[in-house]
Amino acid sequence: MAVRRKTRIIAVGNQKGGVGKTTNTVHIARALAELKRKVLIIDLDMNHGATRHFGIEPEAFLGAFELLVGAEAPKNLVLTHADKEEGIDLPKNVDLIPAARKLESIDQAITTKSKFVTPREVLKGER
Repeated sequence: MAVRRKTRIIAVGNQKGGVGKTTNTVHIARALAELKRKVLIIDLDMNHGATRHFGIEPEAFLGAFELLVGAEAPKNLVLTHADKEEGIDLPKNVDLIPAARKLESIDQAITTKSKFVTPREVLKGER
């Protein structure tokens, strides 16, 4: 009999900069990982804070932009602890979909793709 795990989503957000969103995110992720929980951080920050926190060059990989515009499947964008040969040093049990500066143009990219999609619908999965 297969064991089903309950997935929980924790979102950390605030429009104001400098309030500790990235710091809280990476610390919560690391704490959960130490409890043997699998964690996926999706860095949606155009300043790529979590991506840089883990020492990953923001423009080196496809990431959140491609996810939001539907150009790539999420499973193709995830960086893991096992990707050490590519210069990635993520903690065990912490995976990341990285961010890049091109997230600055996400609103334009989404509305250009379809006039019926609004940016807030993208995160809800209503496409």
